[in-house]
Amino acid sequence: DQLGLTDMVCDGGNGIVIDGSLVELEPLDRDACIRVLEECDRKGMLWGVSITDTQERLTRDARFADAVHDTYMNTTVDPTLDFHDLPLFYKLFIPCTVEEESRLASLANVPTARFSPYVLFVEPVDKGRGVKRMMEHYGAPLSDAVVFGDGMNDLSMFLPSWTCIAMGNARPQLKERANYVTADVDKDGILLACRHFGWI
Repeated sequence: DQLGLTDMVCDGGNGIVIDGSLVELEPLDRDACIRVLEECDRKGMLWGVSITDTQERLTRDARFADAVHDTYMNTTVDPTLDFHDLPLFYKLFIPCTVEEESRLASLANVPTARFSPYVLFVEPVDKGRGVKRMMEHYGAPLSDAVVFGDGMNDLSMFLPSWTCIAMGNARPQLKERANYVTADVDKDGILLACRHFGWI
């Protein structure tokens, strides 16, 4: 709102906001999430879940909040929580190291991302799909889309269908796919790229 942005792709490509309203938000594959949570239980690993599009998450174990080392989500502990009764999942949180996550074979069937050494996120990661849905909503050609990225969670957007711009601080994999590499994100990289292409 502060920047005057009314439309966006969000939730890793599973959400679309048009005119300031969330018009579409797809949850994760419920059955695949259940299998991950069941395996966590079998192997004694902590977990948390988000079942609403808010900063609220649920867990069964009071140790979870300390294990994830974050403060941006509000965690509710319910020792009676049965994830089999939950209708959908937007995110799963599994406190574990990179080495520990290799113990969970069921992760092969869900999208994952890691933003911290303490916790693995099971969450949508196909931002490119979200961009396509936004362009379809407006009936705009895919060739008109422009994407900016710097992290591995942006790699799904770096497709040959449109213009891909990597920030100067981007991971090498993004720079390899980019049509153009601009300055670092904190050195006006987006502004400089827009000027380079004559968009502003």
